[in-house]
Amino acid sequence: ETRGFLKSPGAETAAGFATGSPPMIWISKRKIKPGMLPFGGTHFQYGTDMMYPAAPAALGIAEITADGPDATWSLRVFNDYNMGFKAHFPVPSCILCRMAFNVIPTWEPGKFAVGYNFSSKEYIEAAVASNPGNASYTPYFYAAGLIGPEPDFG
Repeated sequence: ETRGFLKSPGAETAAGFATGSPPMIWISKRKIKPGMLPFGGTHFQYGTDMMYPAAPAALGIAEITADGPDATWSLRVFNDYNMGFKAHFPVPSCILCRMAFNVIPTWEPGKFAVGYNFSSKEYIEAAVASNPGNASYTPYFYAAGLIGPEPDFG
């Protein structure tokens, strides 16, 4: 089962694709408390429905059920730190309340089973400064040359 959204380039979404900023790509495998995926998944979809218009440069926020009913693969693609990353989870907001009270409590505590992020060093450091939990992802920086060229979604 897939929840969330992936935006397609078009007139409605053009501002989010043509930012000129380095993209941020976050991938993780999250363990879910037994039996909680249906509840958390429903509220995740409600939250991403609010994120879609609120965060123009959030190009994809999706989760896919993995390895049975108690784990998800999570994908986040942002094409700008402010218009994507920060805007997808504004503080304070109804989005924050929806996710903090209905989705995050369904996750097993601790570090994600798998977690990687790809972006500029500055953007990843800013993401960790805004939420120390983002340090649980292993960072890869485009400038380090380890992961190939920086994607251009514009």
